[in-house]
Amino acid sequence: MLHKIETPTIEKTRPTLKQRARKAGALITATAALSGLTAPVASAEHSPGKPSRTEAVSTQLRNPQELPGLKIHLGRETLNKLKASTVEIASRLKVDFGGSSDGGWSPSCTAVKVSIPGQKDPFIMTAAHCFGSITGVGSGAFTDSLNPSNKAENFTKVSPYEYAVLDPDADFYNRLALPVAIIDRISIGTDNKDVALLHAAAMATSPKAPYHSVRKFADIPAIPLKVAEKVPIQGTPVALYGEPGANNFEPIIGTGVYLGRVSYSVAPLPSGSNAPDVYRQLDLVGINPPGPQEDNCNYGTSGSMALLPNGTLLGNLSFRTSHGYGLNREVQLPDSIDFDNYQRPIWEEELNVKLDDFEVICGYTVMDSNTPSDLIEGYKHPAPISTYK
Repeated sequence: MLHKIETPTIEKTRPTLKQRARKAGALITATAALSGLTAPVASAEHSPGKPSRTEAVSTQLRNPQELPGLKIHLGRETLNKLKASTVEIASRLKVDFGGSSDGGWSPSCTAVKVSIPGQKDPFIMTAAHCFGSITGVGSGAFTDSLNPSNKAENFTKVSPYEYAVLDPDADFYNRLALPVAIIDRISIGTDNKDVALLHAAAMATSPKAPYHSVRKFADIPAIPLKVAEKVPIQGTPVALYGEPGANNFEPIIGTGVYLGRVSYSVAPLPSGSNAPDVYRQLDLVGINPPGPQEDNCNYGTSGSMALLPNGTLLGNLSFRTSHGYGLNREVQLPDSIDFDNYQRPIWEEELNVKLDDFEVICGYTVMDSNTPSDLIEGYKHPAPISTYK
């Protein structure tokens, strides 16, 4: 996630929408993967001699203050509901792969405990790119070319890591010392959706002093998984909660503004390829954090979900782009100003909304009504790991 990304020179003339989409696709690397430790914060300015984002955007775009959903009320109960059901995913190397049975856990991603109609047990839902070390796909969006009918596959046995569920309500060191559950099954979407569904086995031991702040797994409520198939009203406020690495994986709660649904290229085409572009959908949310520590879409919050006032969940956090924090627009690595300069105008035209007011744009995977059942079905299909590595 911290590897260097090479960016092309921005063209002086305004490219077509499709050309910009292809250019932006070539910059998709660490920007799309939000798991793990955050990179150091660095200060960056817009490159001199390059056209600014506003110069390439139509003056007819609506201001965010004009969006109809801003009139919808987001109550404290919605924020508390999301907070209560959000958990943290940690990992460590399995003993068979050189790890220790009493080795320490490392926090990686955010997740949400959900309930699915017809299923007795609750599940943990998070982003597929949190398991890029298993699948070999950093973006989390991919298909199995050998088994194209599979919409999800079981990656449990091929994983060199074991995963645990941590309680973010507890002190950081207490939650690492006492996970509330161990992940015993991992279903990862193979339908170009950055989603994963985990089954958890509660720990046999009960929290005791000094771990009294750690909840039992059964005491963490599950949010009913209501998929937002119908596009929410633009401007609707949404609840956000996660544990960014820049905040030492301590949880933060906040709100964002729903901006609309867009198509996004899964990956850039190989040079000279005649294959068609593969797109997936993202629900976009705009936020204005004062810095990386308060950023609810920062690295480490991958897999978190946004909760709308009507109880609908947006799919797992999969993507971010930022033009920097504050008046000086300080940019943290590996965020890319060049990428942001290309991507925002594309979405502004698609949504007819001026996006410059938002320092960070968060992208949530769009699921359909079949996604939950597809992920459950995925437990029946062992993943042929050689397909992805």
